Amino acid sequence: MARKGKSELPLDDYRHWLPLIMAHHLWSEKLVGTRLSPYASDELRKELRRGKLRCMRRQDTASEPGVVSRTFWRDHEIDISLGGLGLIQIYRGPQSPSGRDPSTRVDGLFFVWKPDVDQFWSTPEQEQPVHHKPGPQPTKNWKLHVAAELHRIVEAGKPVPPASYFADHCRDRLAYTPEIRAVQRLLKQLL
Repeated sequence: MARKGKSELPLDDYRHWLPLIMAHHLWSEKLVGTRLSPYASDELRKELRRGKLRCMRRQDTASEPGVVSRTFWRDHEIDISLGGLGLIQIYRGPQSPSGRDPSTRVDGLFFVWKPDVDQFWSTPEQEQPVHHKPGPQPTKNWKLHVAAELHRIVEAGKPVPPASYFADHCRDRLAYTPEIRAVQRLLKQLL
């Protein structure tokens, strides 16, 4: 297997790819303390355009993924749908005063490289050792895995399964099973 350079990302390694909607939620929470902020759309696009945040796109769930170049983001914008679904949509060109032209919408599923996203959340305070009370600690960022699985299910148009499904999903993928109540609280936040 050829060595993967910085520009050659493993497109089939979904453990390291985060759906764009989840990156948007994380960014928005960090910037303004709530999800679906237009400021997060602007900041994400800026980092995508600079190449500091790498992106891939799948036309649909059955298609092969492809890297989205940073030049793509020069004339494409991230738009959020506030119709209760909290969807991210990509459009070519700026929004006109009368609204978005549906013919400029770019179809596909967009993902960002999780290690790039993690760099934006790394601060000097977070890098200092933190002393916690003894006891079992959540492992392997199960919330991120639940959010990604939920996104996959919603994008496929399937009904949202119960919290026990997501707990089992974490057990199978991470060898860690979160408490059902914790999963229920997370699902309530995400939905």
